[in-house]
Amino acid sequence: MRKELKRKAKTLLRGDWKRNIGAGAIFFLLPLLTQIGEGAAIYFLAGNAGIYVDWFSGTFSLSPVLFAVTVWFSLLHFLVLVPFRFGVKRFFYRRSFGNPVPVREIFSVFASFRLYRKSLCIYLLRKLYLCMPAVFFFFLAMIPLVGYFLVSDYRSTVAFWLCGFLLLLTVFLSLLAAVFFYYYRLRYFLAEYLLFSDESLSCRKALLCSVKKTNKAFVFSMQLSFLPYLLLLPFLIPALFLFPYYALSLSLCGQYLLYSTNRSIRYEQKDKYPFQNSKIDSKTRVISLTKKPTGENG
Repeated sequence: MRKELKRKAKTLLRGDWKRNIGAGAIFFLLPLLTQIGEGAAIYFLAGNAGIYVDWFSGTFSLSPVLFAVTVWFSLLHFLVLVPFRFGVKRFFYRRSFGNPVPVREIFSVFASFRLYRKSLCIYLLRKLYLCMPAVFFFFLAMIPLVGYFLVSDYRSTVAFWLCGFLLLLTVFLSLLAAVFFYYYRLRYFLAEYLLFSDESLSCRKALLCSVKKTNKAFVFSMQLSFLPYLLLLPFLIPALFLFPYYALSLSLCGQYLLYSTNRSIRYEQKDKYPFQNSKIDSKTRVISLTKKPTGENG
C-alpha cells in the first residue's frame, strides 16, 4: 500500500507541478526569511551585548536587547509560522483529492479565526502531551552519564576505559531514545487530518482519536522510505521538487488511515477513499480566495 500511495502522489503531481512547487517554495521561503531576520536583528541590535557566563563565580547575565529580540521572534514563530505550516498541510490535504487548489489557499488559515485558533491550540496540546514522554526518554538516556561522573574522579586504567564505555553508551542510548520518542510522537500524526476532514472537531478530541487510529508502524515506514531523498534537502532546487512529493504522500497516507479505520467521528456514514470531501463546519467563516465572475454582486 505504501508504494501505491506514493505512485498516486506522483500521478497527482504530474498534472500540476507549477502550483505544487510554488507551495513548496513558499514553505521554505517564509521560515528562511524569519531566520535571516532574527540573525540580522541579533547581530545589529545586540552586538557584543549577548549572553555572559562566568562558570567560576556562577555569574550569568543576558542582554535585555537580546532577550527582547528572542521573545519577539519566538512570538512571531508561534503566531505566524505555526498557523502557516498548518495551512501548508491543509493545502496538500485538499490537493490529495485530485482537485486543483490555488496556492493562496495556504494563507486561508489567517482568514478564519476558528481555523487560526485551532492551529495554535493543537500545536500547544501536542507539546503538552509530549512533554512528560520527552522527559522520560531524556533521563533514561542520561543514566550512564551519571555513572560517568561517579567514576571520573578515580585515576586508574579501569576507570579510564569505564568512563569511555559510559560515554559511548550515553551517546548510543541518546540516539535510541530519540528514535523511540519520534516513533512515540507519531501517535498524533492524524490529528491535523482529522481536523481537516471535520472542522467542527475539537483539538483535544482530534488528538485522542489520532492515538486510537494512527498506525505508527505504517506511518514510520512511509516516512523512512523518503530517507534517501531527504539527503538532497541541503540542495535547494531538489528540495523544491521533493517537498511536494513528500507532503502529498503523507496526506494520502493520512487519508488512507482515516478511511481504513472508518474516519467518521460524529457520523455513521462511511466515505469513499480517496475522493471523499471534507466536512466543513457551518461556524467556520473563511474569506473567499477565488475571484468572482464579472458582474456578480456581493
